Amino acid sequence: MKTKINLQSVLLTVVAALSGVWSGCGGRLPVSESRVTTDLDITGNARVARNFQTYVDNPAGGCSSGGSQGRRILISGFGPFNRQNNISGAVVDVLQRHRLWPEVQTWPEDGEFAAPEFAPDDSSGSLGAKAVQRTLRYDGRTLEVCLLKLSVEWDFAAAVILHEAEKFRPDFILMTGYGSDLTGVRLEAAALNDTTRLSGFDPAGKALGDLNRPISKWVLPVSSNVPDVLEMQWDNQKISMQNRARLLQMSGALGRTETDERWKFVAMKSADPLNNYICNNVSFAVLASMQTASLPLAGGKLVLSPQFSKPPRAAFMHYPYEANVASSNEVWIWTHLLLSVASSALSQSPSPAVF
Repeated sequence: MKTKINLQSVLLTVVAALSGVWSGCGGRLPVSESRVTTDLDITGNARVARNFQTYVDNPAGGCSSGGSQGRRILISGFGPFNRQNNISGAVVDVLQRHRLWPEVQTWPEDGEFAAPEFAPDDSSGSLGAKAVQRTLRYDGRTLEVCLLKLSVEWDFAAAVILHEAEKFRPDFILMTGYGSDLTGVRLEAAALNDTTRLSGFDPAGKALGDLNRPISKWVLPVSSNVPDVLEMQWDNQKISMQNRARLLQMSGALGRTETDERWKFVAMKSADPLNNYICNNVSFAVLASMQTASLPLAGGKLVLSPQFSKPPRAAFMHYPYEANVASSNEVWIWTHLLLSVASSALSQSPSPAVF
């Protein structure tokens, strides 16, 4: 990847914007328009560029184009935010731990998931990102998997996903996060070139305030010539149908037997205008990278030019708000569902309209 870190000062004209409250990755209040020339302010932009470079220069970990001949998928999840743990990062953590999740695993058709004792961990580490590559065999299918845990930070998380994707060369990128739908597993339909003026969070889940908060309404400037709505590259309706029986079985295993308490798939038909927080930020940036030669993040302080011989497909899944990250049994069961959804996504053919 060609990466340009522009450290020249940028003059700003900022009009104050409204802050809001949110649940999971969905912003909840509209923000006012701001006439700006960058998106995270001078200090915030420089911080993202610096932290990303520190991650890139770290010799430990990371994914590569090596591994098995199985289908390749990059799966990302987030760390803690707003003083609460994140189910998406905890599930990815299970798969990252070789001693915890075996190389060969299947969905338990008898409903007995037999989770081992362990402490769920969604931490992304001191660098704000942790990448682990594994060869897994699930339901008889070999998968080469790049697993990312990321801090909930504007533009930094997106940059790390694209950096690892260029090295790993996945067939599919499945991004996941903690959502606002109480019981729904949301399979998103599209991402928006839109942001909400809410803070990002450091690896420990502490709010960064103005160190990582958009002052623009866009993820990418108009000059990027990228459409304001980018479609996810999967058939989410079909995936929900393929996995519906398993989600129902999972609900029963967790004692969620009442109709209004059972987990359910919500296959979105269009972009949600309230989904304009960091889950949307990573989604839009990753999808945009397939359409533009140059991706300016952090107000142009970080310019990415990922090179893909075969552009991967990409999509986003939100876990339900009521998912219990404190329960090792529940985190274990969600891990099974994640791999089941991932396998379904990999089975789909890319749309000729996308590439």
